[in-house]
Amino acid sequence: MTDYYPTLRNQGPHGGPFDYRSVLTDVLGWVAERAGGGRFADLISSLVWQPMGAEFEAEVTVDAHGHAMADGGISCTLRDLARFGELMRRGGRGVVPRSWVLDTLAPDDDQVEAFGIPHDDDAYAPGAYYRNKWWVIDPSKPVYMGSGINGQTILIHVPAEVVVAKFSTWPVAWDARFSYPSTQGMVDLAERIASGRA
Repeated sequence: MTDYYPTLRNQGPHGGPFDYRSVLTDVLGWVAERAGGGRFADLISSLVWQPMGAEFEAEVTVDAHGHAMADGGISCTLRDLARFGELMRRGGRGVVPRSWVLDTLAPDDDQVEAFGIPHDDDAYAPGAYYRNKWWVIDPSKPVYMGSGINGQTILIHVPAEVVVAKFSTWPVAWDARFSYPSTQGMVDLAERIASGRA
């Protein structure tokens, strides 16, 4: 994989419409290894997983040469996924820098414009955007989520003080027919829990 990264080229100049690229997460994992002086799995374990008090070890998929697949190769238990979401909901709790969490929830106008989600779907509020690997689906509250391939999700509803973690086995990597109703269902669940109706 690391031989492939230098062959990548931008499709256009900086700016313009948002276009998600999974491989950029792999590149970020590789950069973290170079900057952190260790393997991706070891860095995540020592800097995040152990300090947050994970119950079980997670697994990181690697290619034939041992390079981490950061874009969709991390497996963990549902409880530990929720535990990571709770860590984020509480501003990082000294594990993830609070400044980074706050930065995630503070977009610039260019990001919002580039993201440009059509607002005819209730799953995303006006002004939704993508920043720091998180989908901020309602910046006014805020409500944000981390999404994995085939429907794995952590949804953080800040005013409701609720985290929803979900595993899925969608037949495709991503499809609006699954994603938007699922997202809306998680938001509704969080709000029902907060109001005592769940």
